[in-house]
Order: sequence, then structure tokens, then C-alpha cells
Amino acid sequence: MIIRYGTIGPIFEMAPQNVDYYGISIAGVAKLFDLNRFCPKST
Repeated sequence: MIIRYGTIGPIFEMAPQNVDYYGISIAGVAKLFDLNRFCPKST
């Protein structure tokens, strides 16, 4: 889990502005930070 182990900061720094994050692990963070997220198994 990226938040738990403190790796989300470097990912934010490396990622370009318009990134779509994939999967359920990023769901909560995507909501909090208003990030684009794609997961075909969720709503």
C-alpha cells in the first residue's frame, strides 16, 4: 500500500500533471487529493 509505506510523495513528484491512477489501493487518496482514478471493478 503506497500511503502506508510513505511512497506516495515521490510518485506525486515524478508523475506528470495529467495522470490516471489505477486500482483500488489509490481509491481513498484519489478522493482526498482529487486525483483521476480508473478501476473497472469499482463504481
